[in-house]
Amino acid sequence: MTRTLFVLLTLGALVTAAAVAGIILTRDLFYVTDSYRYRLTLNFEVDGRPLVESGVIQETIHQPPCMVIETNCSHIAVKGDALPIRFPNGRIVFALIEYNGEVTSRAFPHDPPGGTLTAWAGKAFTVGEPWLPQLITFSDLTNPYSIEFVDYKNIAQVGGPNARFINATIQITDDPVTRSVDAYLPWVTSFHNKLDRYAGKGALKNLPNYFFGYSLMENLVNYLRRNDL
Repeated sequence: MTRTLFVLLTLGALVTAAAVAGIILTRDLFYVTDSYRYRLTLNFEVDGRPLVESGVIQETIHQPPCMVIETNCSHIAVKGDALPIRFPNGRIVFALIEYNGEVTSRAFPHDPPGGTLTAWAGKAFTVGEPWLPQLITFSDLTNPYSIEFVDYKNIAQVGGPNARFINATIQITDDPVTRSVDAYLPWVTSFHNKLDRYAGKGALKNLPNYFFGYSLMENLVNYLRRNDL
């Protein structure tokens, strides 16, 4: 094979790859099946008094046709922040935007009128246990590796002995997306997982194992803040 032919074949392969990538990236613009904002409200009670926190998340659903190299083409683009829950004792718990691919908007009833979730505007729906957002906290807000999982049933361990979870609701809204997590976790805009440096030094001591923790830390920023849109 001559050098000229090799160069031409290489350029041809690069152009083809770029074209395929371009089609995959741009076709989403033409296959939006739904776009909406919803308000998540979490209701707690502390010492007999209500504690209510809420925030707005935006989602856009893309369902383009699959290409030969793809097996799953639909996806949800998300814009929003994890919801801070501020307890009177000073502790802050965060309700994640998503966790392990699950999003709270799945709590909306299926098959809305007209086929879009905006048809549910003005109606509030209770979030069942399978779709409740994952709760986390940090023993040190300046240290992302001090992360701890929080159980709704054991919220008193963080929020105080008389804290309890009441319920959660979601509702379609036109309100702007809530952005507030960086006020409590300033590292969220610059964090890069360096867990290898912390292995054996007590990092993630509240999580099941190192491998679970590594995966969590790799995706932590996406769980706390998304800006897909």
